Amino acid sequence: SNIEQGEVLRWIEEQTMKLQKTSMLSGSLSASTLQSLIRMKGAKNVLEIGTYTGFTAIAMAAVASRVVTVDNFKAEPASEDVCREAIKMANVNVSIMKMDAKDALNCLVNEVKEPFDFVFIDGDKKEQIDYYEFLLKHPHLFDPKGVIAVDNTLWYSRVFQSDDKIGDEDTVAVRKFNDHIKRDPRTFVSIIPVRDGITL
Repeated sequence: SNIEQGEVLRWIEEQTMKLQKTSMLSGSLSASTLQSLIRMKGAKNVLEIGTYTGFTAIAMAAVASRVVTVDNFKAEPASEDVCREAIKMANVNVSIMKMDAKDALNCLVNEVKEPFDFVFIDGDKKEQIDYYEFLLKHPHLFDPKGVIAVDNTLWYSRVFQSDDKIGDEDTVAVRKFNDHIKRDPRTFVSIIPVRDGITL
């Protein structure tokens, strides 16, 4: 598929491979899917929670007016350098908030002048419900007619394992999140089986 900012995204892929954490990379299919969703929605103001080396931030900024991305870069400090260099190379409107996501949301709710109409969540799996609830409770921060896209909701297919076989906190957290939004009457939920699952 045609991907905006393809050359910069390929450069990010190469740099991420050097960090030996390619599993943290969303990939071209996810990038093109996010670009298509933003275009269909006509979204202009995008918030990203969790960016790593900036792959999805660059992809989304290529088709949106503005992207604010939040990451504390604790998982891999070197990823911050790749992210910042990629933003310069792409010459796109991406602002980085280097802090924990909950702190960033609390800052943004007081500072934002225009609500975000598209949010991509790819952060701490154990805090996803908190991010989701915070966004829905603050219409000044997140447009009630906007779209929330959440990555990794299939979680390597581990979410389908029986309870006694789940051995890690992230799998438990992803399953809790999936159950939480499935029962929530405030939103319409759909999952796209792209890569590791993107829930809208």
